[in-house]
This record gives sequence, structure tokens and C-alpha cells, in this order.
Amino acid sequence: MSKYSVSKIKTFTGMEGRGYNATLLRDGKAVADFRDDATGGPVWFDWLDRDAKATVKTVNHKDEPHEYAGTVEEAAFVAYCLTLPKWTYADMTAFQSPDMVVDNLLNAAEVEKSLKRMFKTKLVFVNDGKEFSYGAKDKRDPLTLVDELKRKYPNAVILNLLPLEEAVALSLKGAE
Repeated sequence: MSKYSVSKIKTFTGMEGRGYNATLLRDGKAVADFRDDATGGPVWFDWLDRDAKATVKTVNHKDEPHEYAGTVEEAAFVAYCLTLPKWTYADMTAFQSPDMVVDNLLNAAEVEKSLKRMFKTKLVFVNDGKEFSYGAKDKRDPLTLVDELKRKYPNAVILNLLPLEEAVALSLKGAE
């Protein structure tokens, strides 16, 4: 299955909160530019394969099949979105829309960037479901602080010691 990610992220504050412009990548190759202009509307996609026509097969708000004309990359991304776990809120369950998926990818990319920066000078850890950072005043390598941190917080999960993808997922889970 293809792996989607985002790049070239630029964020700004708009009329309805955070807006952004970014590029959607499939297996490292740019397939679309997308933007949320922070005016309360949908995310806009500019599919880079605009001449490669395809039928996009999706579902409507009632989970009934729905088709429309789009591009090959758009059809592949919508099909990918339909394979993801359904989104649940209160008593409602629905498929994740492409808007939701790129927003989640964007959040994960921003958390990854932040963690990479923090890992250089601090231990970042989760304790009792909350994320914290821990650093030495004398600017030591943060990994030399592991034993000290474990004495203070024996149940802490140190994100620096995890593969980056797992650390990002744990950090995002704590932010929910």
C-alpha cells in the first residue's frame, strides 16, 4: 500500500483559525498541492496529474457509493482514505475524508519536526498520559539524563528512545 506524507508546509492564522499550504506526497513523490485558507471552508486540492482522468469511487455521508470524475492520483488517495479506520465522534461514525487525512498528516509532520528539534537538547517523555520535557542546565547530551529521569518518573516512556514514527504517534495520542 502507498505511504502518504506531506512537505513544503506553510501555516498562517486566518479568519477561522489555522490555515496552511502544503504538498501531498505518495511514496515520496508530489501528487497534489493542498490548502486550507482558514475561512471555514473545505481543503482545496490541486492534483498535479490533472490530465490523467479517472473515476473517483467514494461514499457519501450515508456511506452509500458515490462516483465522480477526477484524476488517477485523486482516485488513489480517496481509495486510501477509505481503508483507514472510521472516525468516531459522540454517536456518529464515518469514513475519514481526504480533508481529515491531510490535516492529520500535517499535524504528524509538525509534531515530528518539533520532536526532532527537542530531542537535541531535552528528553521528551510521556508520564500518566501527559507529555513533558526534561533537560539539564549544564547542556549535557539529553541521553545522559535517562537514569536521572527514570528515578524521578519510573513509569515514564522516553520518546527519544523510540523509533521516530512511534514517538510521533505517542505524542499525538497525548495531544488528543
